[in-house]
Amino acid sequence: MRNVLTHEYVEVDPRKVDVAIPLVFEQYGQYVACVAQWLDSSKD
Repeated sequence: MRNVLTHEYVEVDPRKVDVAIPLVFEQYGQYVACVAQWLDSSKD
């Protein structure tokens, strides 16, 4: 999605962006949690 918006590979469909935004926030939270877990485990 980022490449489509950044590089304008295709015409952006606002409906698809609207559907994708909640998924981005959900997945980003999971990503941050995984990174935090990895950082905690690498302190040893």
